Amino acid sequence: MAKVLGCIWFKLQVESLGGTINLTSEVNNGTKFTIELEAKESTFKTPIGT
Repeated sequence: MAKVLGCIWFKLQVESLGGTINLTSEVNNGTKFTIELEAKESTFKTPIGT
């Protein structure tokens, strides 16, 4: 049950960021998850760590 809830939480987080999750699976070959998030321009005025 915990794994299912973790997957649902992860899906909701990705979707809340405007992303998508795609899944492909082949018998005896495995499963591939593709997570796509849109890159946005940074709002930082100075580089981190300076």
